Amino acid sequence: MKTIIVCIIIFFSAAHVTAQQFTKVVTFGLEGYPEDFEVGEISDVALSGNSIYVLDDILNLIHVLEFSNRELNRVDEIEISEGRGPGEMLTLSLISASEEFIAVADDREQKVILFNPRGELISEFVVDFRPTRLHVHNQKLLLTGFWPTVGSELVHVYDKDGNQTKTLINRPDNWMQIAQTGNFERILPAEDHLYISYPHPYKIEKYDWSGELLATFEDAELTGEIEEDGVIQTLETRIFGLQRFGDGILATAMKDEGYRLELLDQNLNRQKSITPELEHLSFVRTLDDRHILIRQLDPVPHFVVYAM
Repeated sequence: MKTIIVCIIIFFSAAHVTAQQFTKVVTFGLEGYPEDFEVGEISDVALSGNSIYVLDDILNLIHVLEFSNRELNRVDEIEISEGRGPGEMLTLSLISASEEFIAVADDREQKVILFNPRGELISEFVVDFRPTRLHVHNQKLLLTGFWPTVGSELVHVYDKDGNQTKTLINRPDNWMQIAQTGNFERILPAEDHLYISYPHPYKIEKYDWSGELLATFEDAELTGEIEEDGVIQTLETRIFGLQRFGDGILATAMKDEGYRLELLDQNLNRQKSITPELEHLSFVRTLDDRHILIRQLDPVPHFVVYAM
C-alpha cells in the first residue's frame, strides 16, 4: 500500500491570510526514481527542526527526511524490530519528535517507545488505553485514546519513564455517538495552554494546563446532525487537524466533499478561512511560518514543494 504526501507552501501575512498562487520548488519521489522514497505505508509524520520523520508500518522504519534551503532530501532511516520485546513493536501507528527524542506508539500493544535521534532505545512503557494521538511537549508526552477505552478524561500526560503525571479534559457526553462515526479529537500543546478540537460539534477549545477552559471557537452553521431517524450519520463537516502556524493555529476540516483551512489567533478568533482545491487531504503538518505539509492518499508516494 502506498501513500502520497504533498507539501504546499502558503504565505500568510501578520495581519490576515491571503491565498496565493503556488509555484513548484522541488519534487521528491515522483520523477520515476522510487529509490528516492521507498515506503510501504505512511502511518504518521512528525517534524522537529528541519527533520521530517515518516512512520512506515509496512517496512517497520522511520524514514528521516530533511527540508532546508529549498531542498528536500532523504538523510537517514531508523529500523524498528517487529515483536513484543524491548524496543520492538507490532504496529507503528503514531510518532512525535523533539530535538532530544523520538516517541513512537503501538496502538495494538498500547505501548510507547522513546528513541534518541540515532534510533537507540531510551525507554518504553505501556498505557491502559488504545492511543490515538501522541505529542511531545517540554519533555512530556501527551496521549489521547480511543474513547471507549480512555476513561473519564481525554488527555493523559506522561514523563519519559512512563509515569503518568496528570489527566485533563472530561470526555464529552456524546462520546458514544461520535465513536460510532469513527471520528475523534485532535490536540495541540502550547507553552502555557493547549487546544483540543472535537469532530462534533464543530468546535475548538483552549485550556490552561490545570484544565481550566480559557476560550472556545464554535461554528454552529458547520455543525451537522449526528443522528437522523435513530441512525448515526457519518460527519461530513468536521475538524480533523490542529497545527501551530506563526502566532496562531491552523485547523484543518472536512466540509461536505471538500476541505477547509481555518486560521485562528491564540484566543480562537477566526482570522481567515481558505478552501484549498485538493481532491485528497488527510492531514496537515506545519514546517515553519511559511510552509505547510499536506499528506494525500493518491496516486503514488511523493512530495511536492510549492512556494510563493
